[in-house]
Amino acid sequence: MRRISTLMIVACMMALFYPATAQRLPNDRESDGLRGRVHIVEESDISTRPITDTMHRKSTYDVIVKDTHRVFLFFKKVETKKVKRDTVLVEQIIKQVPDTHYYSRTEYTPEGYLKSRIVVQNGQSGHEQTVTTFFNNRKIEMRNYCKETDVTTQWHYFYSDYSKEALLEQIVVTQFRGHQSGAMVERIEYEFIHESETCRERHVSPSGETRKALKYESGVLTDMACGRDTNMHYKYDADGRLTEIEVYNADFDLIRTDKYENNPTGVILTRKQTNRRYGRQPQQEVITYIEEYDGIGNWTRRTANGKEQRSRVITYYGK
Repeated sequence: MRRISTLMIVACMMALFYPATAQRLPNDRESDGLRGRVHIVEESDISTRPITDTMHRKSTYDVIVKDTHRVFLFFKKVETKKVKRDTVLVEQIIKQVPDTHYYSRTEYTPEGYLKSRIVVQNGQSGHEQTVTTFFNNRKIEMRNYCKETDVTTQWHYFYSDYSKEALLEQIVVTQFRGHQSGAMVERIEYEFIHESETCRERHVSPSGETRKALKYESGVLTDMACGRDTNMHYKYDADGRLTEIEVYNADFDLIRTDKYENNPTGVILTRKQTNRRYGRQPQQEVITYIEEYDGIGNWTRRTANGKEQRSRVITYYGK
């Protein structure tokens, strides 16, 4: 989608459809909102524009009229011709075609971890490629390279051990340009409590400041704090689908409520702004997502507000 939404909406939609599970953390496939044993997802924008179809060209040549006159001008014979040229009618067919403004191809391992991802966004800092390495079905390193900026970002994963029951303890994120050595830009720390059913995730800057803190309950995101200013609480229905997000400021005043209505024809997001401190009237915004699904329950086409469209081609393991 060309301008589908803000970063907040994208993050919410990513977590919209995966159900609550008993595992400690959602894997990459579930975090991307996918159901089933998805292998590859190809995603692209759809643009609706008039296309000149050569198979539908219509020409008319039976209206040609020629009129010849002979006159004498200054004792010279002059011949003039009046010609009405043939008229060519071109029929333009309105078609939906893939738009090269955005394209991505994501491949997952059978366990649901990100294996590789290619993202191309023309007109922006795009042409990105992500490659992940594994050991014993665990992510060890993930490397992303952006062609336009010549910046490589690496995620190094550290576990309590390397067995199948190992707990993720820390991720160290480094960046470098060209052939320079990497500099740490962020450290992500994990803490599991209550017999590993609760997980706390903390994003720390190189100076030790907490940038973001998240809380998971049985693999489902319940709370998020972004810096010092914004705190969010997530609510789900019995099927694990996101129904509401409450957004609070630093003083824990409710400043916005995002409600998600899930129905067979799509998702309706109602965003209601509030400002109790200054007594302003609430502002309400409605964003409608109309979706088409495959047999597994993953969307294959999404339309936002009746205009912006994105399509997905999904292949599964074992099919």
